[in-house]
Parts: sequence; C-alpha cells; structure tokens
Amino acid sequence: MKNFLSRIGDKGVFLRLSSSLHVSGVRKASKLQLSFRRKKKGEVFHLPISITLTVLALPPFGVTAAGLACWIPLFVIAHSDSGGRAAFYGACYGFVIAAYVFLGAFVYSAVVYGLTIIALSAVFGVFLYLASRLLAGRKPLGPLQTAIAWVLMETVCESLRLPFTPVLALTQTPALLQTAELGGQYLVSFLLVAFQASAAMMIVGASIRERLVHGSSALLAVAITVGYAASSAADAWRTGAGSLRAAVVQTDVHPAFTENWKADGQLQNLARMRAESYAELRRLEPGPELVVWPEVWFAGLEMRRGMHAGSAGTGAAMLIGAPDIDEFGRRINAVFSVAANGKVLHRHEKKMLLPLLEDEYAQGSAPEPHGQIAGMPGSLICFESAFSSVARELTLAGARLLAISTSDAYAGPSFLAFMHHDLARIRAVENRRAILRAANGGPSSIIDPSGEVQDRLDLFERGILALDVPLVEHLTVHVRFADWWRLAWIAMLGITAWGLWKNPRAQPRAPTAGSLLGTGVAVLLAAVGLSVFQVRYAASQYRVARPDADSAAYTLGFSEELSGVEWSYDQLTVPERDQSQYAALAYLLREHGVPASGEALLGLAGAPPGDTGLEELAAEFGFAISVEEYAEPALASSLPTPALVELRSGETVVLQELDHDQAAFFSPLRGEHIAIKREAFVETWRGATLRLVVKTATKDKHPAPLRPLQ
Repeated sequence: MKNFLSRIGDKGVFLRLSSSLHVSGVRKASKLQLSFRRKKKGEVFHLPISITLTVLALPPFGVTAAGLACWIPLFVIAHSDSGGRAAFYGACYGFVIAAYVFLGAFVYSAVVYGLTIIALSAVFGVFLYLASRLLAGRKPLGPLQTAIAWVLMETVCESLRLPFTPVLALTQTPALLQTAELGGQYLVSFLLVAFQASAAMMIVGASIRERLVHGSSALLAVAITVGYAASSAADAWRTGAGSLRAAVVQTDVHPAFTENWKADGQLQNLARMRAESYAELRRLEPGPELVVWPEVWFAGLEMRRGMHAGSAGTGAAMLIGAPDIDEFGRRINAVFSVAANGKVLHRHEKKMLLPLLEDEYAQGSAPEPHGQIAGMPGSLICFESAFSSVARELTLAGARLLAISTSDAYAGPSFLAFMHHDLARIRAVENRRAILRAANGGPSSIIDPSGEVQDRLDLFERGILALDVPLVEHLTVHVRFADWWRLAWIAMLGITAWGLWKNPRAQPRAPTAGSLLGTGVAVLLAAVGLSVFQVRYAASQYRVARPDADSAAYTLGFSEELSGVEWSYDQLTVPERDQSQYAALAYLLREHGVPASGEALLGLAGAPPGDTGLEELAAEFGFAISVEEYAEPALASSLPTPALVELRSGETVVLQELDHDQAAFFSPLRGEHIAIKREAFVETWRGATLRLVVKTATKDKHPAPLRPLQ
C-alpha cells in the first residue's frame, strides 16, 4: 500500500491519496479520499465558537442564525475525536452553558445551582459521546440517529426538572416553532439537531457524494420546518375562534421585600399596591372581561383576602395568584378564579414544584381549567410553564386559553427571566392557545397561538396590558397524540441503538494531563466571565428605584445602597414573656396575610393577658388552632412550619425552620430572627407546636371573611 500525503494550506485540511489492493480472486480498487482533520492548534476553537453562538442565540439576544449553527462545532468535535474526548468537551460545554443559563437560580439556592450545573454537564457529556459513535462512520443515518439521541437527553432533562431545550434558540423567529403543534418541542428539537448534525457532516464529508447526501438531509429538515409554517395547516386554529378582552397585571415587588414582607408596614404596602392596580383596571376602556394577576407566593394570604371587593369593583373575572392552606394545614401555591361579583369559584393548585426549593409546599391535584368564567382559562404557576405536560393537560380538559402567573423577580439581575418568558412562546404553539403571562418583576406579555408576542412589559415596569385574545377550541396533533409520540420516540431509539452497534468504537486518544488542566481552567474562566458579563448587562435592564423616605415604599431596585436596609419588627416586640404569645400569634397572622400587631392582639385579649385564649383570637380572623404534641422532641427530625412553640423559659416564639443542623425562629422578646443549633433548641423546647388552619376550605368555595384589625 502506498500513501501520498499532501498538506493543503494552513487550515489543517489534508488530501490523502490512497490506493489499496484487496485480493478475493483478482480484484483491485483505488480510492480518493478527502478527510477533514484538525490541527492541535485549531481544535481548541470549536468549543468556544459553540459556546459563543449559543449565548448569542439564547434570550435576550435571540440571534436566530446563531441558534441554527451553535451545535455544528460540537458535532465536528464529535466526528473527529474519540468518544472519551468528545464526552469531555461535551461536559465542558454543558458546564459553561448551565452556569450561564441558570445563574438566576443561584439567588434561590447555591446548592440547586451547583446540582443543575453538574446534571447538565453530565447530559451533554453523554450526548456528545453518543454523537461521536454515531457520526464517526459518516453514515447517511448518523445525523438522524444523533437527533433521536438528543430527544432522549431532553426527556432526561425533563425528568430531572431541568428546563433546557435548544428550541429556546429559535423563539425569536416563531415561524421555526410551528411544527411544535405536531410533535411538541421534541419534534422542533429533533429537526434542529438533525439539521446541525447534517451540516457538520457536510463540512467534514470525505467525498462529494457524502456532502451531497448530508446536505440534502439538512435541506430536508429546513424544508419540513419552513414548509409547514407556510402551509394552511399552521393556521387551522383560526377557524371558529372567538375572542375575549383580557388584561395582564405586572407588579414590581422587589426580592428584598419578598424576604422581609412580614416586617412592619409591608402588608399594608402590598395592599396599597393592589388597590392602585384595581383603580387602574377600573379606568381601562373598554374594560376587560378577564384579568390575570402574577404569582405572589411571598405575601401570605394577603392577595386572597382582598380579592372579593377588587373583582366586584372592576366588573371583570380574575385569576389571582396567592398561597393557601389545604384542609390538612399544608401550604399550597394556588391561583383562584373569582367571578365579576366577587365570588371565588375555583382553585388551581401548583402541581409541578421546584425540586428541593418547594419541599414545604404540598403537590397539587390534577389540573383543571377554571370552567365557570369566560374562556375557560387554564392556569400555570411559574415553573409549570417550563414543560409541556401541565399545559397539555389543561388544553385537553377544555381550556381555550392559558394564563401564567409567575414571579421571576428573584432571578435578577440575570437573563433567567427572559428565558422563562420565551418558554411560554413554545407552549402557545404546542397547544395553539393564547398565553396571558403575568409576572411580578416581569417580563409580562400577551402571546398569540402562533407564538408571536402581541404586547409586553419589560423588567420591573409596573403596568397593565389589555388586548382582545382568541379563544381556540382546536386541538393540535401534539395535544391529542403526545402519548403516542412518546412511544414513537422510544421505538426510534432502536435506530440509534442499531447505529451504536454498527459503528465501531473509535480508537481512544487519551488527553494529556496538561490539556485536561488547561481546558478545565479555560472552561471555569469562561463560566465566570459569562456570569459577570450577564450580571453587568442585566443590571442595566433593571429599573433602580430607591425607598421613598416620606412614604412607605414597596418597590425597591437592584442597588448596592439597599444592602444596608434594616427592617423593623417593633410592632411584634413585647417586653414580657407572658405577652410573647400574642406577638408570636400576630407574626403568624402576618404569615397568613393579616396585618396584625402584638399590641392590637393584647387589646383584643383584654386584661390581664390570658383572659382570652389564642383559640378565640385566631377565630376572630377566620382561623382555627391546630396543636401537635411531640413526646420526644429530639426524634422530631422535621416539623410543619411556621408554628408557635413555647420554650422552657416561658417565651413563645415562631419556629420558621427546623432541620438536622439548626433551628430558625422569631423571638418577640428580642424583636429579631435567630438561628441556633438544633440540639440547643430541642433542649429548651417544651415539645408542642401550634399552627393556624383556615376554618373554611377554599377550593370551589367562598373563603371565610378575614376581619382586619382596626
């Protein structure tokens, strides 16, 4: 065998002229191959190019051309490297992108942020390993098998509650999303990955024939996407659609408030904000028939307490996000539907909870639309809009439009709020339903069934959107046959498995310790650099508002001056131990949205303190008392919180959290929050807890009125 190797240019492309002699009888063949090989100097650029294109493609930049090309360099790596090196580069890509995309979650929990980075790194590491096996042979089915492998990875992401999909890179061009009504976001992902893998194989093709085959595959994916968007089938939802005048309310409550809303005056500030929004709704011409409010999980039951009068005053039905308590005393995150006359009709309970972050909330029951108000809207609460399942269940149950109540204010300054918003555009196309998205902190928007944003409010821009939205009864192929699609994807995994079996393992090319260390350091610096860039850039998008010294302010901005703000609990501070139970009860009432104070409860209790028991005082505000005894406090690893507990010193405190390491509670004698070691707390605790339970279950019923303190 003779080999003639000729280097062309300086770009690492080689022309290899090979002649081979194979004897089986008498048989000769000669072959001309053009192979794409990377020089060591050039191979390091593929990963940063892919990362850069991904950042440009994702919100808020939304460069669609970058989204169409962002994974092509990754597939070139997968084709040219061994499985181990491809997996390493895939994990590096996943690490940087996860650190960038989910930076806003760091404010919520550093642990969850770290676990998310690890999980997405593993997903991309496995995916690029599979891609290296499937693309190594440059077979015509390689890109198709790679796209099926990614759909498998995306289902893994959904099972891990990781809301990541490459479809986010296309949301600024809704025409590229239209096939989602056929097979959901998985079909759009499949077509996108198949296009990019085919394009990569066209680049590295060893012959004109291979390039033509893979180029044709890429063009086929484009033709399916663009052709369907241009066809009349994409507009079938418009037939027979009615309309409804709807409004979306955006509040601008800052995270600093959400962490300290039980401080003196904060509930009153929240009530003032709500009253101003009601007044603005009454001034709208023409008036809306339906109003959607954002999620306010941080505000106890304050929003629920005033929903009757507010709805009746505007003459519109409302979807009001507010926490609640079920009949077992467990917290739930909910959206209430309220008729125009102020009657509470239905409660949607959040079903899809944030992993590790909402463990204190009970999981909601099967979602149902609010069937007693116009349009039969289906409610999605925050994280539920990141995935397809809840929206599909609501559409199947008869929802003619979808409403999202969320609060992304905690995620700033970062781009997470923008990405969360654009996931709603995918839900709109999948279900062919208009989306009314109300977000505390923004962005809020009204999205039509084709994924186009009709109107929008930016971050921390308080206001109201009002438009006529279509009411659609048409059921998409995705909604009807999503379960069959799952079976189809499982069946198609056989094609991928066949490709893995047929393609031989690439010869391992172990990376040196130096290259591993160098790449690892570069990846870490890239993640840190992109995070700093994101914070700096996003901070300019957040409106900075400082507290008003002359009046109680409920809107705060992301400014360093706020770090020293101290919150007052003077109205919950008492001088004597026997008065602490009343201040603690007042704190617990604030947890449920009642702007109580220790002094006011002492006045209701009469003199001497103790004349009126806590049960009678709680009943004044529509609550009952639930007492739980623990004979051996040391064995109680966790407790329902918040709850009142009596210490051996005679003081009653509000227990906020008890875990394996520490206890966090509010002390009425000190007027501040305290954290001590768990062992120390257990030694001083008498072994009983007292909790408030709503007297009347609120699901599909009119809640018991809560009388405010004068």
